[in-house]
Amino acid sequence: MNKSHLIYRTAILSGVNFIVRILGFVYKIVLSKIIGAEGIGIFQMSIPVLMLFVTIPSSGIPIAVSKIIAKQPSTHSKSNQKIFNLSILITLIISVSLSILLIITSKSICTNILKNQNLYLHILFLSPAIVIISLSSVIRGFFYGMKLIKPTSISQILEQVSRIIFVLGYLYYLSPIKPHLGALIAIIGLSLGELIGLTSLISFYQAHKKNYLIHNFITNINVSSTKILHKIINISTPITISKLISILLQLVNAVIIPNRLIVSGLSSKEAISSFGRVTGMTMPFIFLPFIVISALAVNIIPNISRNLQYKNYSKIKNDTNTAIKIAILISFPLTAIYILFSHDIGLFLYNDELVGIYIKSMGYSTIFLALHHIIASILHGLGKQVYTTINHAIGMSIQLLITYILVSNPNIRIYGFFISFFIGNLITFILNAIILRKTIKLKNTYILFALKVLASTIIMIIIGNSIYIRLCTIFINSQLLILALALICAFATYLVCIILFEPKLFKH
Repeated sequence: MNKSHLIYRTAILSGVNFIVRILGFVYKIVLSKIIGAEGIGIFQMSIPVLMLFVTIPSSGIPIAVSKIIAKQPSTHSKSNQKIFNLSILITLIISVSLSILLIITSKSICTNILKNQNLYLHILFLSPAIVIISLSSVIRGFFYGMKLIKPTSISQILEQVSRIIFVLGYLYYLSPIKPHLGALIAIIGLSLGELIGLTSLISFYQAHKKNYLIHNFITNINVSSTKILHKIINISTPITISKLISILLQLVNAVIIPNRLIVSGLSSKEAISSFGRVTGMTMPFIFLPFIVISALAVNIIPNISRNLQYKNYSKIKNDTNTAIKIAILISFPLTAIYILFSHDIGLFLYNDELVGIYIKSMGYSTIFLALHHIIASILHGLGKQVYTTINHAIGMSIQLLITYILVSNPNIRIYGFFISFFIGNLITFILNAIILRKTIKLKNTYILFALKVLASTIIMIIIGNSIYIRLCTIFINSQLLILALALICAFATYLVCIILFEPKLFKH
């Protein structure tokens, strides 16, 4: 896959991610208005439990499947079928076991970990999602390894749409609704949407399997199940550990942040509402670059893995350069937008000034968050997943320590989490960048490129802010129109500047 193919596939997946994220934004905005900050807080306190249980079968195994499939010399070999069957079997055994474990321990989790017995039903109804999400992840990993993006794209859209229709439709039917019940319906809708997505993936796989049988005569390459299992374990274990660390941090944050806020002087309801604003309303904006970053990651891991096997080092360097530059291009202007227009975004979308302040505070982390994620994906493709796991553990441990210390301070409170989030991502980025530099001898062109992007971003801020101020005097009572026009002009300015400063970037 050359650079243009990588960008093309990334663009397609980014488009799908954009649709899914926009739908998700609309869903969360409407959901927050129906069940309130407290309801969102309850929902966000429950989700880390799901992510903890689902991480083991759904994080490392799909990436392992994607890498192993990508290395196969033919897309129609018998080995692919064996890899798929074995990975599904492993995932099914693990996910069903974990689902049963969650059902058994749900009361204990609410009482001893979350310190909130009212979350019992919310935790209990998470159990079906463990199996469904795990199976979907492995099937997506198979298709990514085969370089087939249509099945995964359609399934994601169907999952999101079906969840939105069920949850919002049911909430409007029951309106007005208590926050606890609203959060429970949102959790049930999560499983329902994932089930619709899994059903579509299975349908696509069945169609692909028929195509496989037709072409089976092309090659009869076979690999032993033991060898496949060994590969899956070796690749997936460190990635799973890294993801577990991240999810454990989310779970600990779901416990520590509300409790430390209470220590700082807030009531329990105020603490949960504050936590809900951060995790359910602010975080989606901070993760906006992942519309592109996640699409880039799922393409670049199998691509680098395949090129590494055939010792195509020049292609590895080209893909690495492209991926990092795309991350820089996306994250810089979004950081500027968060800082410049955060107040208006918070008021318009949530009618909440605090959300705007939180977006601005967390916006400074966007660049390092995007860069450390894409570099980690590159290192996964290079087989350096153990290093990324260690780096992630170091960064997240420091983040957790700072959160615990600062959030209980009455003068800092939730801003202590913002500080820790920034420092944690910065440290992880630096450590991953050091490993990448030692692994691949890349040309030192990123500083000059980043300076050009920074210059373009500064010009964008100046012009965007000037236009915004001017529009405020023309359209006095049309805040949405003012914000939309200012953003369009700002991004148009940024694009023009990038074309002028870095014309070679658009050759492909």
